[in-house]
Amino acid sequence: MLEANSIHSKPQQSIESAPEVVRTFTDYPTIREKVALGCETGRVVILFTDVDGTLVLGAGHHAPEIEQGQRDMKRLVKALNAQGAIIIPITGSHFDSGTNTTPSIVDRIERGVLPHVGISAPDSSFAVDAYVSDGGAKSVHAISGQDVSYDSSYMASVHPAKLDYDQLLSHAQSLAAVINQRNLSDEEQSLIAMYDTYRETSRVFLQPGTASGSHRSSNKIAFYFYASSLDERDQIEASFAGHVKDFGMRVVCCEEKDATSAARRHPMLAELADKVGLPLKYCLDIAPFDKGIAVRHFSDYVLHLIVEQVLATGKERPALEVWACGDSGNDFSLMSSDIVTHAVIVGGASKELLRLGDRLKERGKSVYIETDSSRLGPTSIAQAILGKEY
Repeated sequence: MLEANSIHSKPQQSIESAPEVVRTFTDYPTIREKVALGCETGRVVILFTDVDGTLVLGAGHHAPEIEQGQRDMKRLVKALNAQGAIIIPITGSHFDSGTNTTPSIVDRIERGVLPHVGISAPDSSFAVDAYVSDGGAKSVHAISGQDVSYDSSYMASVHPAKLDYDQLLSHAQSLAAVINQRNLSDEEQSLIAMYDTYRETSRVFLQPGTASGSHRSSNKIAFYFYASSLDERDQIEASFAGHVKDFGMRVVCCEEKDATSAARRHPMLAELADKVGLPLKYCLDIAPFDKGIAVRHFSDYVLHLIVEQVLATGKERPALEVWACGDSGNDFSLMSSDIVTHAVIVGGASKELLRLGDRLKERGKSVYIETDSSRLGPTSIAQAILGKEY
């Protein structure tokens, strides 16, 4: 089950003890059934995966690639389910309220772009076990028509009890003003104008809707910024991280897919992007959560079920294998979680993530980095985990 041909598997970790405090978890029947199967076979497998650019293809890909990616994703999910893997996509996209450029997760599930979750139906083998969305603010374990069920214990764990949103917004804007004292040059603006329809003249600026409160439901403040190098990108991210730490907030940063893809497709800019330092556009979210928190929450839930199953059956504790897959900078917290044993950096991943492969290895993880340019998203995952192409 889930033998990896392209990756050297590290020794499987074992579960040493039950949690000291038994938490109250929402019951996920599909996860429970897979844990029971894993206890029978001696191995429980969890797959955490980013959505856009990883599980499915979207921005930056042509229509035939996207359509093929849909077919590849369906085969991958079906194959993993057949082998009892617990599948949990984690995304920073909006869950039930999309934007002008990005449909919501619910909308894409209803249109068949993303797999349904937790549905008892004849084709339930084609389903994932939970979604975590809005950068981690909402998780879902059942969608049937318009019925969406949230994991209240998870939502409570990622929402700060008291947060002065307006004070945090003002604090973040003050830092943006400082950074913007070194504003974009005329040359940078002219280059950006070639690929970014929604360009701004400021280096750092709020995403539309943030100031009016569209992100308040997830306690998130969202910026865009331009940076001409990874070092500059890292400096801006670190500045915000240090600036908001007293609020108990995290900073999550990644390339903005639509703009970056447009830049790399532009005949005059593709070479500049890699060689000269074309200003690229990045998303920067200030939030009380990141993907690593979602990994810990759902891993704790699975560990709880494993202990429950072991105590009920008297069987030996199974090995636990945890995979994390991604394509951009905001997936590093997903992959670097202590419980993750295997990281998959899929084909087409951004340089901001690719450069972190060695850091993941230093943390004791087996790392698969896709080098075949023809294998994108779900086919990379299939090659890494199943050792086969579709």
